[in-house]
Amino acid sequence: DDASGTDAAFLAMGEVEQAVVMTELRAGGFHGDFLSAEGGPDAPIAALAGPAAEGAWLLYPGVPVDGRSVYAAEAADATRVLLAAGLGGPAAIRAGSFAGETGHIRFTATGEREGAAVSCYRVTDGVARLVS
Repeated sequence: DDASGTDAAFLAMGEVEQAVVMTELRAGGFHGDFLSAEGGPDAPIAALAGPAAEGAWLLYPGVPVDGRSVYAAEAADATRVLLAAGLGGPAAIRAGSFAGETGHIRFTATGEREGAAVSCYRVTDGVARLVS
């Protein structure tokens, strides 16, 4: 709630809300880094927050796919998993192994994706650029 005197602010909210908070904090004199739990290829945060977003770190739970928006690739993968699992439901999904656009897809017993990647982007010159 109070970022004054800190080196970084972690923003775990939607991009529109983050843009408002970034702008307000910068206007209030905050010079630290922003770490965002929302962002990825073509992230709108740079445009929404303008100069206030410069230097922000954006974490995205997924991997970029050449020629596709990350959301389209993930939606295609979700469709593949559901079609392959058929009427088997959650048990078939947990037991299955699927080839997807975002890589090999397999889930743990608790429903988490095995080997899930988090991509890191940084807003540089007003553009979210892939760092790793």
